Amino acid sequence: MAGQIKTLLDQLIQVKANGDPIMEKLTKTKLLVKGIRVDSFSDQSEDDPALIQKVMQAATDFGVALKV
Repeated sequence: MAGQIKTLLDQLIQVKANGDPIMEKLTKTKLLVKGIRVDSFSDQSEDDPALIQKVMQAATDFGVALKV
């Protein structure tokens, strides 16, 4: 299913930021430090299992439970 990474990233940012635009930018920056460039993914992006695992690990590090 294409776009799963984008969905997971959007969910992670939404939960972590809780509607605060500053927290959204901070979360995106933290993901960038972990090697995940949020803006490079779209709904048509191919789902790479290794990258999905990386996003799930980042969510765990941030204390966020994602729905797969």
